[in-house]
Amino acid sequence: SSRKQRVAGDFKEGFDCGLECDDDDDARVAFFGQNLWPDERGNPSIHGFRTTLMEYQSELIDLSDKLLLALGESLDNENPNGGEDVVVREDFFLRRSRNPMCTLRLLRYPPSEGSNDNDDGTADGGASRGCGAHTDYGLFTILQQDSIGGLQVRNRNSRWIDAKPLKGSFVINVGDMLSHWTNGEYASTVHRVISPSVSTMHRYSVPFFFNPDHDALVKPLKGVGLDQGEGSDDCGRKALDILMARYDGTFQKSK
Repeated sequence: SSRKQRVAGDFKEGFDCGLECDDDDDARVAFFGQNLWPDERGNPSIHGFRTTLMEYQSELIDLSDKLLLALGESLDNENPNGGEDVVVREDFFLRRSRNPMCTLRLLRYPPSEGSNDNDDGTADGGASRGCGAHTDYGLFTILQQDSIGGLQVRNRNSRWIDAKPLKGSFVINVGDMLSHWTNGEYASTVHRVISPSVSTMHRYSVPFFFNPDHDALVKPLKGVGLDQGEGSDDCGRKALDILMARYDGTFQKSK
């Protein structure tokens, strides 16, 4: 009899914090609100935890603005049908991300035994792994990782390539939203995390998930990527609706 292949669950723990907003901001409360913070008074060892994370998040938003301009500039070219109009102006994405939806996440990957080498993202015998193969939902992710390693990216030949940590650098993952917006000109990155195999090692990483304004209309851009100027029948969807649909499909709602 053939052995059924089981997909192992992710083996990690994390802490999420988003951009804090006022309770009367209905549009953003649908996705964010006030963060739940640990008690710093009762735990002196984490004094300054909230302040540190919010300051780091602010710095990452500034970095995101630079990436948004770079993305727009890379698509800032002449209209393929002629004329002086450009397909995308340099500040196209920046203007649609002035009140962004963002999540900063702290992750810890404990060491784990078992094989993690299957190309299809499954683990032999159901062994746990850090994080299974997936693409990110949103625009892009800015990732800071430690020196342990374990992040892998799947290339066009369906081979897993180690994204080795480089000191003083970030990893930028393109998300599904940006891939859809640019007609695949920027393709979303399939990636996974292999848990540390040494019992004394724990892997730590800090991803920052960046998304545009909640009401930004995400529609494949004419004349970009696979589209050669004929336009798209896709009427587009608001960024918040896209994210909520993806989250609803991923997380089971508590009963």
